[in-house]
Amino acid sequence: MSNVEWPVPADPKDLGKPIEFGIIDSEGSSGHRSRNKNSLYEAGSLQAEMREAAVKAGVSNVEASRVREVLLRAFPESTTRAIKSAIADTVSVLMDVVTTLHRADEKQMEPVWSTVGELYIHASNDIAAALAVIAASSHSTDTSIARRIGEYSANLSFLSVIMSTLQKNDPAVSLQIGMAGLLHDCSLLLNQEWFQSHYSVNDETQRKKYRKHPIESADLLNGVPGIPKELLGLIMETHEQADGSGYPRGLVLGKVRQGSEILNAADAYLSLTQPVRGASYLPSDVIGYLCLQAAEGKFCREAIQLLTRSMSMYPVGSLVELNDQSKAVVIEGNFDAPMRPIVRMLHSSHEKHDLRIAPLSILKPLLPKSQSHERIPKSRFQEVLWRTDRESVIKTI
Repeated sequence: MSNVEWPVPADPKDLGKPIEFGIIDSEGSSGHRSRNKNSLYEAGSLQAEMREAAVKAGVSNVEASRVREVLLRAFPESTTRAIKSAIADTVSVLMDVVTTLHRADEKQMEPVWSTVGELYIHASNDIAAALAVIAASSHSTDTSIARRIGEYSANLSFLSVIMSTLQKNDPAVSLQIGMAGLLHDCSLLLNQEWFQSHYSVNDETQRKKYRKHPIESADLLNGVPGIPKELLGLIMETHEQADGSGYPRGLVLGKVRQGSEILNAADAYLSLTQPVRGASYLPSDVIGYLCLQAAEGKFCREAIQLLTRSMSMYPVGSLVELNDQSKAVVIEGNFDAPMRPIVRMLHSSHEKHDLRIAPLSILKPLLPKSQSHERIPKSRFQEVLWRTDRESVIKTI
C-alpha cells in the first residue's frame, strides 16, 4: 500500500467555499513523504494537498442520467442486472424478516444469509461493477422511508462486504460483517415516526432514544436462531467512533470487535452520499472529508484507508474533468494508485483510459446536471456530518 499524506492548508479567507482536492500518490508529483509515522497526515494510504484556495464547484452540463448510462455500460449488462437483482432481493428479504422477527423460526434467517452470500459472490467476482451499481442506486426516487432504509442497509451490507473482501478476510467473517450491515438498522424500520417532521429537532429525549437504536436492533435479533452473539456485537458497535464519540456506549478503538471499524467507515460514507433524508454530498469530497476526520482520530485509519482503496479518491461513478478539459466517468479504482483510477470518456467513442499509464490526469470533480449532490464547504470540515440524516429530525449533533 502506498504511503500518503494529507497536508491541508487552512486559510481563514477560504472558509465557506467548496474545497478542491489535489491528491498526490507516493510515486511522485508534488508533495513529500513524511518522516513521522504517527498520523494519517504522515503515514496513511494517500497523499494530498489543496491545489486551489478558492475554486468554484464545477457544475457540468452533463446530465446525471448520462453519467449513469456511460458508467453502467462499461460492464456486461448481465453482470449489472444480476447485481441489481441481488440488491433488490436483499432489500425484499430484509423488509420481510423485520415484520416476522417475533416468530424466532430457525428457517427465518436462511434467506437473509443467502442474499448476503449472493452479495459476497458479486463482490468477489467484480468489485468495480458492484461499486458502479451501488453508485447508480444513489439516485433512487423512491420516497418511502421504509424503502429508503432498506436500500441503504443493503448498500451498506454490500460495501462492507467489498471492503472485507479487499482486506482478505475469511469468507465467514465477510458474511458476518455483511449481515451486520444489513440488519443494524432493523429497529428503524419499526420506528419510522423518527423520520416524520412532527418530531421536534430540539427534543433531547427523542435524540437519546434514537441513539439507542443499535441496542434495540440487537435486542430484536437476540435469541433468533441463526444469529450468533458475535453478530449482535457488530450491530451494536457500527456507530461507535474511534475516539469514543460514537454511540450507544462510547467505545474507543481497540474496544470494538473486528469488522466494526469497517462497518463504521462504510456507514459514514453512505450516510453522506446516500442519506435516507437530508443533504447528500459529492463522493470525492466525502472521501477527503473522512480522511481528514480519520486524521483527527474520529475513525480507524486503517478502515478509512480500506474504504479509499475500495472507492478510490474519485469514487466509481464520479464525473470528472481531465487535464485536457475532456469529461469522463470513473469506472474502476486502482488500489495502488487512488488518484489514478480507470475512466471512461463521455464523448461518443467512450474509450477507456487507465490513468496510471495514460497521458491524462484528473483536474477536478464535477457535479452532473440534475444531480442532488452538494459540495462540502471548507467551513464544515470540522463538523460531524455523518449520520445526521437520521439525527437531524431529532437534534443535529
